[in-house]
Amino acid sequence: MLTLKKIIRDEILKTFEKGVEINSDVYKLGEILYRENPQKWNKEIKEKRFFLNKDSFEQINIQVNLVNSGKLKYQDGHY
Repeated sequence: MLTLKKIIRDEILKTFEKGVEINSDVYKLGEILYRENPQKWNKEIKEKRFFLNKDSFEQINIQVNLVNSGKLKYQDGHY
């Protein structure tokens, strides 16, 4: 049985890989790299036209916090 975290992880990877196929940074990872490490960003941009590839993700951490399950609202451990 698929867990919610697995489903979300698979969707993130599928979207990312599709973006790489069309040379698109769908999650704006380049902007994050630019802000956190501008020297590395400049090096990546100068060396490659598009710096992301299917192996760019090292790990994906997913945390799910279900607040509303539809018609019923979850409040303090009760529906």
